[in-house]
Amino acid sequence: MRVMMKRLMIGVAGVLGLALGTTQAGVFGDGTGFTYQGRLESNGAPLTDNVDFRFRLYDQPTGGGLVGSLTSSNVPVEGGVFAVGLDFGPVFYGAQRYLEIGVRLTSVGGTYQTLTPRQLIEPTPTAQFAMTAGTMDWFNLTSVPGDFADGVDDEGPWQLNGFRTYYNNGNVGIFTTSPQTALHIGNGPVGSPLLTPPSDLLIRTSSAVVELISDDHTGPGSTISFKRADGAGNLLDHWALFQDESFFRMSYGSGVGPDFNPVMLTLNRFGDLGLGVEEPEFKLHLVDNGVSVNTGSVVNGNTDLLIASQDSIIELVSTDQGGVGSTISFKELDGSGNLRDHWGIMRTTGPFGSFLQFTFGTNPAASSNPVMMSMRSSGAIGMGTTAPSARLDVRRTDANGTAIAGVNTGSGTVNVGVLGTSNQGYGVYGEATSTGGTNYGVLGRADGGASYGVFAMGRLAASGTKSFVIDHPTR
Repeated sequence: MRVMMKRLMIGVAGVLGLALGTTQAGVFGDGTGFTYQGRLESNGAPLTDNVDFRFRLYDQPTGGGLVGSLTSSNVPVEGGVFAVGLDFGPVFYGAQRYLEIGVRLTSVGGTYQTLTPRQLIEPTPTAQFAMTAGTMDWFNLTSVPGDFADGVDDEGPWQLNGFRTYYNNGNVGIFTTSPQTALHIGNGPVGSPLLTPPSDLLIRTSSAVVELISDDHTGPGSTISFKRADGAGNLLDHWALFQDESFFRMSYGSGVGPDFNPVMLTLNRFGDLGLGVEEPEFKLHLVDNGVSVNTGSVVNGNTDLLIASQDSIIELVSTDQGGVGSTISFKELDGSGNLRDHWGIMRTTGPFGSFLQFTFGTNPAASSNPVMMSMRSSGAIGMGTTAPSARLDVRRTDANGTAIAGVNTGSGTVNVGVLGTSNQGYGVYGEATSTGGTNYGVLGRADGGASYGVFAMGRLAASGTKSFVIDHPTR
């Protein structure tokens, strides 16, 4: 094999040029391909066989940089003559190029044998004429459009200002022939409501996606700025939305850069939202100006909402047109996300005026659960009733139980379980209306020591059937 290939290298003659009548490229072809014709001899005789070729293009006769590389396999060689179509792409623009050829017999394969020296690719006469286009004067051109008649390329809709291109005579459209705004991208239908108020940029496609991608670096990345200027073009204020490493921020101020202004809002990668704080630690983290909070020492680790201010105030405002007014709900879910129970605090309006009510149950609506406690605008508090008639109105309707229990287990000398005082009326009033069993309007019990089930200072009176047992009268 090596002997045969050495013989192939002897007496190789290559003729480079454009082969007229071939399908690879004509003299006036508009592609970048051309035909290479050559002659191979072995031991002084023309070769007839199938040959594999490797063509490498360099910018120097020896060494230099590789411009392109092609292979052509199983090329028939008849009487030493062969023709191969080559296309290195747009690499011939006036600089010298040198072709290096490697050959091997197709039937043998193996390593290509490089033929030396490299061959300089010479231009054809037509190509020599084309090479003068780079220095052609405007006035030597024929059949040019009227806009080029003065020899200056300053006509047409687009204008040049140094390295800048501009157009000041109307709207510009991409994928549309009737742009509706200064820059209109897309060809989807656009109705007049979509352009109110008038727009400067319109993107109307099936998805209309705009992506901002910045390099990984410290400081603001992808940014959208909303700036307002006075009549002289001076900056008045600046809203900005920008990505800052793993945070998404909104800032406002009069600084030119987005990070020159105070941060109004921050969203981190965990979904925590901060207002007035640049690194939120809770799902909603609000901090007023001038307030410093050591969250590690004053905040429960399971907190989802933190409001830090000089006077933290939350207001719920509802109209008088709804069935239920302002409401706060406290709901617990089971492991499947279903409602387990529901405490509700709501302001509502009833027949006796405005109420603040506590409800409890398993209904998602606080107003649909039983009322545990009601507070009227008069200050009356009711438990077991939605219409309290006393300052504290406690009622039970079940078979057995205690409405109010007063228990004092202290060790002092004077301890009171229930104390009732009144300047006029009843200090303690008890009423029993059941017709069965034994019922007590007021029941007092005392065990041990100097204790009193019921103790009266002053007169003691009773109406109805009276029965008293006085074991140790003290007065």
